[in-house]
Amino acid sequence: MNTLSLGGTLSPWYRDAIGRRAQDAGVTFEERIAVETDNIPLKKYGTPSEVAVVVESLLSPLTDHMTGLNILHDGGFTRAY
Repeated sequence: MNTLSLGGTLSPWYRDAIGRRAQDAGVTFEERIAVETDNIPLKKYGTPSEVAVVVESLLSPLTDHMTGLNILHDGGFTRAY
């Protein structure tokens, strides 16, 4: 079995929640995103379309001989050593 572990994904409802937090803090959406993603090496949340590409790959023949794979889709937040 292969799995997909998601970090922050900028879904429509999460985008709305960030917008509310930005408004409550009196900052722009972009400023709030910058603060929230500061500890992510890629400095951004994933998008639903990026997640879809990974899911499509997991369902493809690419993984026919892979077992126990856990894909970390988190922009580098979880650093593997």
